[in-house]
Amino acid sequence: MKLIPRSGLENLTLARWIVVSLSVLSACVQLTALWSGLDRLDTEWLIVSTFSAVQSYFDLDQYVLYHFALRLLVLALIWFGVIILLAKKPAQTGGLLAALTLAVLPNLVLLGEARPASLFANPWLALAANLRLGFAISGFILLILLYLSFPGWRPVNSWLAWLVAFLAGVFVILVILYEFRILTDVWGAFVLLILCAVVAGAAAQVYRLCRLPTAGERSQVGWVVAAMVFLPVCAVLFSSGAFRGGWGALLNTHVQTLVWVLLPLAMAEAALRRGLWGAAPFSPRTAAGIFLLLLVSAAAVFFSFEQRYRVTHAAPVLVFDAPVVNGTPRPVVISTDMAQDDWLAVLFMLNRPDVAVKAILVDGTGETHCEPGVRNALSMVALAGKSGIPVACGRETPLQGSSAFPEEWRQNVDNLGGFSLPAGQNPPGVLTGSAVEVLIEIVRTSPQPVTILTLGPLTNLAEAVQRETGWQSRVEQVFIMGGALTVPGNVGFAVPENQAAEWNLFVDPLAVQIVFASGLPLTLVPLDATQYVPVTVDFYRSLQANQCTPTARFAGEVIGSLLTGEGLYFWDGLTAALLVDESIGVIQEGRVSVETAPLARQAVTRLDEDGYVMRYASRANNERFAAAFIQAMNAACPAGEVK
Repeated sequence: MKLIPRSGLENLTLARWIVVSLSVLSACVQLTALWSGLDRLDTEWLIVSTFSAVQSYFDLDQYVLYHFALRLLVLALIWFGVIILLAKKPAQTGGLLAALTLAVLPNLVLLGEARPASLFANPWLALAANLRLGFAISGFILLILLYLSFPGWRPVNSWLAWLVAFLAGVFVILVILYEFRILTDVWGAFVLLILCAVVAGAAAQVYRLCRLPTAGERSQVGWVVAAMVFLPVCAVLFSSGAFRGGWGALLNTHVQTLVWVLLPLAMAEAALRRGLWGAAPFSPRTAAGIFLLLLVSAAAVFFSFEQRYRVTHAAPVLVFDAPVVNGTPRPVVISTDMAQDDWLAVLFMLNRPDVAVKAILVDGTGETHCEPGVRNALSMVALAGKSGIPVACGRETPLQGSSAFPEEWRQNVDNLGGFSLPAGQNPPGVLTGSAVEVLIEIVRTSPQPVTILTLGPLTNLAEAVQRETGWQSRVEQVFIMGGALTVPGNVGFAVPENQAAEWNLFVDPLAVQIVFASGLPLTLVPLDATQYVPVTVDFYRSLQANQCTPTARFAGEVIGSLLTGEGLYFWDGLTAALLVDESIGVIQEGRVSVETAPLARQAVTRLDEDGYVMRYASRANNERFAAAFIQAMNAACPAGEVK
């Protein structure tokens, strides 16, 4: 049975050896990329964005190594298809080009970005980088050509040839526009271009399959065409929002990895059993031997790389000195909207022996609603082993306007992100919903000046300022997490009109203006400073290696759930850390203005000579912050040693 006529070249030895040589070179590049890329695997978006779904079962290193093993398995199956297509000398060039496509494909789809292998010094570094990039680009081109011209490497019909020419022209134009900086972001256009080509090719292959005259010819290429159709279907389906988080994202990562074995296995089956491209059939025993050899090789690569990974990624166990407490601990009132980063900041303050948390006030205008916010705050107090700390909530509407955090965020925070904590109780005499009264009473009756830490909207504090004035002289300092002075804001994705405001201040800008104008001693910790303390895999790994308290273990679980690769920072954690140790950052004095309307400028904060006098943080030391945070989470460890 010959679906495709012979090319006229009965002896393809030279072409075959060229393909074999390129395939071997591609395999070498893939091994070096695996070796160097393993160090970056724990920061890859597909992995960190799904880790929160499995962190109850695996630690991060186990999860990374699992994905590494999964990719090695897929790599072995791809190379099984390559070897099958090359071993029996296909009688058409189509078989050789298909083998080359499979040989370079892993550089594109399995090994991450086309970055240089760090294993070698120059000039090998530059050579490895260029080869990897060249094979990745070749993989794109060959895969598209395979879709448009399988199995004979000629367009299925004339209209498809015109489509190829059109897409190639668009590709060249995009490259030129990018090189001359006329366009700076062409990735979306490239993805759309490739998807159009692949979908058109898959449709043409189905059309051609249905028109083949005999059942034998259809069976010869049927599984290959099915795999070619399934690939773009998966790409479109698993790019939808239904597979962006939790278990859906976990399914997405596995499908996106495993789907690439379909094409090589389908081609291997067509060559082994159906003589596609004139390949001589293999005996089942020979094919099984090749498959077993590849699996053993993949296992050997895994175990040799796994040991190196564990050695290079082992976080040191730390020993901390207990914080020095000079005299009476510093009285602090926390005003918080009980978001995930607030949990960490609240626990940080509760675990500091040099801080006495006098009350926790829930901002009902923030990410949480009052009732679950109070419940969750009491759970934090119980987790930290504290008692006698009152928790109360304020109003649930801003002083002006109707701005609010996205409801999806609020529901997640209300549910404590799915975590389970021990229940806590309010001490007698605290009325739920009386945050303003609690604040004024504690500040007025405190024998020492009180420091206020605000981690959410300023509604509670602004109401207290409006209600009474005498208590304000008893405030030592107000630390405010909020604003963006010289950097972009973070509300723009939800409020496209406003690219300059920060969420905490955006929700209630009138409250911000009242607090700024109150005369209270203010220290603003804006996004300018918090951008220096990102939520990173290294921070998470260090905390996982240094924890001996329930607080530290819970903090590790929360940070693990935040490893999404989407640029999250310790916004509230840094504000709390600066309150206890200002040397962790750089704090300056200046004048800051805030706007209340319209929406495009709502809550925009800027350094302004006509603004309100206050201090503001401009930078932070990430290493010192991490050490202070991990130390506080483990403050209850015996003799200060983290185990």
